[in-house]
Amino acid sequence: MILKDISIGRKAIIKKINLDKETTWRLYNLGVTKNTVITCVFNSPFKSLRAYKVAGTTFALRECDAQKIEVAYE
Repeated sequence: MILKDISIGRKAIIKKINLDKETTWRLYNLGVTKNTVITCVFNSPFKSLRAYKVAGTTFALRECDAQKIEVAYE
């Protein structure tokens, strides 16, 4: 399953991040790492951005980036 498919309020565990090195590093600094619990908290009106929460940090992620992160339901 990919990150963009989880519904609002649902928690998942990050299994694999398939992004470029720079974006992966940026997410790592926000706490997005393998085996971390992530929650979808908000959809933008046009659904191109979604807000996620990891360990108390809320951040927005583009749909094209969320498609490259593999997750599994908790």
